Amino acid sequence: MATRYERAGVAPLMPVLDAVRAYLAHQRDPLHAPEAPAQIHVAGQLVWISGLRLQTLATATVCQCSNRACAVMATHVAVERQVDGHGMPLTGHGYHLNVYGLRGEVEVLFTHDHTLARSLGGANDLTNTTPMCLACNATKSRHEHVLLGQRRRAEGLDPQTGMVAEGQVVEYRHRMVQLAAQHGLAVDAYRDWLNAEGAAGQSDLPWVHPDGLGQRLGLTRNGLQVLQQQHNRHQRVQVKPAVVAQQAMVACRIDALSDHLQACAAVQGLTPDAFRAQLEADAVAHGALDPDWTPSNKHREQAKRLALSDAALVEFRAHYPRRPTPGPMPTSAPRHASPRRARP
Repeated sequence: MATRYERAGVAPLMPVLDAVRAYLAHQRDPLHAPEAPAQIHVAGQLVWISGLRLQTLATATVCQCSNRACAVMATHVAVERQVDGHGMPLTGHGYHLNVYGLRGEVEVLFTHDHTLARSLGGANDLTNTTPMCLACNATKSRHEHVLLGQRRRAEGLDPQTGMVAEGQVVEYRHRMVQLAAQHGLAVDAYRDWLNAEGAAGQSDLPWVHPDGLGQRLGLTRNGLQVLQQQHNRHQRVQVKPAVVAQQAMVACRIDALSDHLQACAAVQGLTPDAFRAQLEADAVAHGALDPDWTPSNKHREQAKRLALSDAALVEFRAHYPRRPTPGPMPTSAPRHASPRRARP
């Protein structure tokens, strides 16, 4: 709901900004600048001029947004106080100065924008503020809210509240229960062990967890790191057999191909290096590669292990096959001789 104000009067902008600049000059150099008050009388009311919003507007009076079509300029100040829906003044909200500009005949409220939002780590001083109309400030704030949500989500926090996401707490608690069972310990005993291990030595893992996660799990910062190490080690043990089997199969194929290359070199009466050089020359002479062909990762790995180029490996496979090339298929074959299923 939009904020409602009760207006006591209107005054020109420049005399107010001159008073603000005098106050700032005295604050920066109290020994040489003349003393200037932090409150002045405007429209019969004593109001403060020491706020960051007026100090920011003393540096520029045009909306500093990126929308070139805006360019609203501050023109006057109004002495106002905030009221509720019934027009009654709110407790603790006295008269203050609001700065306005005009877009056509419509008043536009001015405020100060934090160039780098405070929620994203920006400072709350003149080095990080610029004057901006309320509409442009609201548009920028919406974009900053999206960026803040993305940052929180990347840190494992709830994008709205900035607190530890409940799903992450449940996930880590489930990990802790599983690992405690594998160690034959109760969850409380396993938690104490994690904290003790964390206190004994600093973890070598980078810190990627939100600070509130360990507290929710009853773990110290280092204890949570030890839990992550235990989980990573458990994951590696689970996938290791499949990875080893795949790597062993690839190594066997490359070793067999390497043995075949050495055998072919011996038949040619050449050393393996000389035979490789011959394959490279033949590949260039024959144009073994189609210009539109892209070698697969498997092909590249085999060529690298055999110390051959992609074209030379194609040449080697084409002219020195490991198995004899099958002869032509018979023009007519018995129906029962189908390679897919033989009939008795």
